[in-house]
Amino acid sequence: MHSLSLSLMSPPFGTGIQYCVEQKGVYSQGILAIVLQQQLDVSPLPPLLMRTVIQTVTRYPQLMGFVMGLLSRLITKQVNSMQEGTQSCQALSRHF
Repeated sequence: MHSLSLSLMSPPFGTGIQYCVEQKGVYSQGILAIVLQQQLDVSPLPPLLMRTVIQTVTRYPQLMGFVMGLLSRLITKQVNSMQEGTQSCQALSRHF
C-alpha cells in the first residue's frame, strides 16, 4: 500500500493500514518498528508513512521514543537535501 501513488489512494487504504496495525499476532511492535524504519529509507517518502506512524504509536505507545528518533532522522534528511539543493543553486548562480 505504501508504494502506491497519491492519485490511487482512498480511504480504504487507511483502513487497510489500520487493520494491519491492529493484528498483534502478525504485526508486533517489533515488526512495525522495522517497517517504519524501512519506509523512512524509501525515496520519495511514501504518502501513507505519517498515517502509519500515527496508527502505530496509537496502538503501541511504548514506540514513541523510537518514532521520535525516526522523525528526527527525517528532519535531518530533509534539511540535508535542502542544503544540497541550495549548494547546487549557488553553483549555478556563479555562471550568471
